[in-house]
Amino acid sequence: MAFVKTIKTSSYFSRYQVKYRRRREGKTDYQARRRLIQQDKNKYESKKYRLVVRRTNTKIIVQIIYATIQGDRVLAQADSNELKRFGLEAGLTNYAASFEALYKKVHAEIRKARIIAKITKAAQKK
Repeated sequence: MAFVKTIKTSSYFSRYQVKYRRRREGKTDYQARRRLIQQDKNKYESKKYRLVVRRTNTKIIVQIIYATIQGDRVLAQADSNELKRFGLEAGLTNYAASFEALYKKVHAEIRKARIIAKITKAAQKK
């Protein structure tokens, strides 16, 4: 049995639909992303927050993110370079140490944002 070369015609290529760019680059698994960010149907208009840790060669970035239709929004962000203010010069990429410090800083920003939101809501009611 001989092998037969399959020839793809121009109609094949004219109907071919390319995948999303981030899928082609192998950066985003959209099925996993949909399961990650999809909010329960009984929680109307409430955001689903997630903690994202990005590790580079020189620093660690911690972000609190929520998804919208227009794109993801960053609520709060902390960078391991900010730990230099507290006297920590080395170990900025030490995952455990910097993650804990950054986690606390991000949550402090969230608490501050919630307090500001409550104040503005109270001011609008008056």
